[in-house]
Amino acid sequence: LLDALYSDLDLSSEAKAREILVGIGLKTQEQQDQPFAQLSGGWKMRVFLGQIQFIRPHLLLLDEPTNHLDLPRINWLSHFINEQLGDMTIVTVSHDRSFLNVVTDSIIVFKTNLTLGYFQGDYDTFMATVSEKELFNSRLKEKIQDKKERLEAQIVKMKQLAQKYGDNKRYAAISSKKKKLENVGNEKNANGHRFKLTRDGARTGAEDLLIDLHEPESWSLPQPLEIHATTSLLTVEKLNFGYNGPMLKNITFNVHPGERVVLLGCNGTGKSTLIELLQGRLTPQWGIVKLAPLARMGALTQNFVEQLKDESKTPLQLLDAKTEDIGRRHLARFGLGGDFVSDSPCYTLSGGQAIRLARITRIMYAIRSYYAKSSHLHFLYEVSN
Repeated sequence: LLDALYSDLDLSSEAKAREILVGIGLKTQEQQDQPFAQLSGGWKMRVFLGQIQFIRPHLLLLDEPTNHLDLPRINWLSHFINEQLGDMTIVTVSHDRSFLNVVTDSIIVFKTNLTLGYFQGDYDTFMATVSEKELFNSRLKEKIQDKKERLEAQIVKMKQLAQKYGDNKRYAAISSKKKKLENVGNEKNANGHRFKLTRDGARTGAEDLLIDLHEPESWSLPQPLEIHATTSLLTVEKLNFGYNGPMLKNITFNVHPGERVVLLGCNGTGKSTLIELLQGRLTPQWGIVKLAPLARMGALTQNFVEQLKDESKTPLQLLDAKTEDIGRRHLARFGLGGDFVSDSPCYTLSGGQAIRLARITRIMYAIRSYYAKSSHLHFLYEVSN
């Protein structure tokens, strides 16, 4: 761990390094001298932050810093950034709204037209600004539509009168009205000045913020094959496991059909280990893990997502659907569309895209097997990372 703090810098202040490690929660020398690779994701994040505190950079870039952290440690991280790194300029990427509210004072948002939008304030302030603008745009579009309908009705009436009386002046007025109808919504530019086509370009009604708020896509899992599990899908009895010492001791519980169960615990307490034991990837030192007869289990774990980082196939190739059209439609249901699903290797995907692809590939695997039915029991490991 000290090597991780020193990094490649020629620094020898071991006392300072140990003081920082104590401050992030590694209080004993035994904890401080253990191999970095043995730490959980949450503790690794703490050591990285300790390294930052040791080096004291002028600009700090944080990419999804709350991943793998439990709720108390997210609160700890927020406090650490504000108290220990308060003099640093920090740019962070995060989907954790509460975290953003605590650590940010300005927001840069990626817009759908490939430009950036700039907002002052925390995340709640940003969302309030966007909501107010959307409400303004909605009301403006209604006014524009009402005005168009009034002009169209006037044009129809003027045509009738022009045809009835053969009045050429009325036809000229109709042309003027039509031109006015075409320009409805373009009377003023974004700055409130009179709109000029040569300067402002054509618009299609109210100005749009061009911000994708990531509305969730609608999708559903296939129903699993019906089984008669009279008691429980999963039975765990007197389970014991540990590495260098006891980690899980005398664990007993049942999971029944239709239940939604969450495993809560601080980083390093054995949640990931328990999931691997339930999947059969690890063998208990004592006790049993039993799945109901004919029941199937599926899992979406970080291991599969990590494997995508080395995957040279494209998302479409990895999905291996019967036809390209079927594959594209399945990927689109999870928000994965466009040329990149057939042109870009999986290792180029962002973390969020990798999670989406992991979900759909796990589902497609379940569909192809066991009479085209899904799993009865799903293990979802850190799926919001």
